Amino acid sequence: MNTRMIVSAFALFLCSLGLLSANSLARDTVTADEARKIAKEAYIFTYPLVMMYRTMYLQAIDEKSKSYSGGFGKWLHLGTSSPKDTDIVSPNNDSPYSYAWVDLRAEPWVLTLPKIEDKRFYTSQWDDLWGFVLDNPGSVEDGNGGVRVLLASPSWKGELPKGVKRVIQGESEFLGTLTRTQFFAPKARPTVQKIQKE
Repeated sequence: MNTRMIVSAFALFLCSLGLLSANSLARDTVTADEARKIAKEAYIFTYPLVMMYRTMYLQAIDEKSKSYSGGFGKWLHLGTSSPKDTDIVSPNNDSPYSYAWVDLRAEPWVLTLPKIEDKRFYTSQWDDLWGFVLDNPGSVEDGNGGVRVLLASPSWKGELPKGVKRVIQGESEFLGTLTRTQFFAPKARPTVQKIQKE
């Protein structure tokens, strides 16, 4: 594919997103100001996708990454955060994270959150690759009695399995979680670790 074809294909893509006017495409020329505007809008539009993919790559794909969880469907449970933690933009220090990524191209996954004591907060925030927060199973949405939810691709249209409360679907075939479990004091660390493992 030559450069002109690539530029034309990209221009059609930008038109479909509303980032480039049909008038500019019909002229077959783009002014420097139009090009600058298009580049800025394309950068802003795709920034969340690039950042989320970077995080997924480091946590679920790159086996040499210090953040590697073990692959898709594998959890990495962390303790309290420190300045060395750079995967998450602004980590909480009173709720250690557990993170995981799921690949939904082949089939959905079922997430089971355990029953925990009433006074402790926990939530399993699920995001798609566009950075949209899709759902937060746990204390706020479901209480602390435990819950099962289905994580599915955007095209999935099956029936919920028995005992599964709802489906979580985003706009990508991959979903990632920042699951938080409230931490009260250093002596409570074993309780938090037990919840994370469940």
